[in-house]
Amino acid sequence: MELENTNNTCPKVAKCPIFQEGVLINKFTGDSYKKIYCTTLKHKECKRFLVSKIYNKPIPVQVLPNSFFSVDDIVKKLTDGYWDSKK
Repeated sequence: MELENTNNTCPKVAKCPIFQEGVLINKFTGDSYKKIYCTTLKHKECKRFLVSKIYNKPIPVQVLPNSFFSVDDIVKKLTDGYWDSKK
């Protein structure tokens, strides 16, 4: 899915890791996220986008645009290693 570069488009969509093959259940899910979040002003509500503005490390693919966790909860979980690989 080729995305036009507009003010409505998320500046991170081209490199967003949730769109790598095998991360999401299927292509339809990724296309739905792109249509709802990535190519509209709603990208400013995307939990990945919001967390990336305050957490200066890669955001795990488990954090989805519509995560039910708050941004503060996600940052706390990241800081606490919630999504880290088994140690």
